[in-house]
Amino acid sequence: MTEWVVSVLRFTAFPPATELTINPDQWWLAVTDSLPDRVVLEPKIPQYQYMGTYNEGQLSFGINPTRIDWLWTAQESSPDTDNITDSMPILGRFTEKVDEFRKTLQKWFQIGDLPVQSRVAFGAILSQPAADRASGYQRLQNYLSQSVKIDIHNSSEFLYQINRPRTILLDNRELLMNRLSKWSVAIATSQKVMFVPGGLLVQQQVSPALAIRLELDISTEANPENRFDSRNQEVLLREMIGLGEQIASNGDIVSYEPD
Repeated sequence: MTEWVVSVLRFTAFPPATELTINPDQWWLAVTDSLPDRVVLEPKIPQYQYMGTYNEGQLSFGINPTRIDWLWTAQESSPDTDNITDSMPILGRFTEKVDEFRKTLQKWFQIGDLPVQSRVAFGAILSQPAADRASGYQRLQNYLSQSVKIDIHNSSEFLYQINRPRTILLDNRELLMNRLSKWSVAIATSQKVMFVPGGLLVQQQVSPALAIRLELDISTEANPENRFDSRNQEVLLREMIGLGEQIASNGDIVSYEPD
């Protein structure tokens, strides 16, 4: 099957319902080895948001009392591009960029003062270009052959979402892992901006770009009694990425053989 490209990668951690001790300046510098382009602080919440260019994409780091987010997204495309596929900005190949993301977060996990978390999650938005709607639905059907039947030529606005939880082992104990996937055909439209003599601005509609789209949200169960230290979080991220790669490669598999 055609290789997936990725536009968004996310790691989220949910701390227990206790006071969260944070050091966001140190954490950002440890991961990126550079100052952020922008910092937004809302003291009353309190909430911090760090943003900066990172490895040909945009990295953001958000903290509030209930969650911590690392988000790596594709750069927005240029409005005067001649390439219609640029209306769907991408970071690169999923298999390559997700490994970069994991290695980036390893720097964070190695910081000594990280708080424990009660839940963690990994998310991604993937796509594959499609020539038209029918070919997009045909490719989706290949990934969803065990679960749904798509009327390829007489369907539109198809959306399939399912969670197939499975159990993993962490420190010799069973842990329930949610495996949520959302499948669709996405249509992106854009306008080409041109300047003509006399200084007039002309906007020319660009043909829409189509792609099959897969959204992944892999997470541990919402159990407030869980306590994951930095070593556990690193192990769980690796496990969640592996589960996401299985879905992207094999599609929605109704049954599976436990590892």
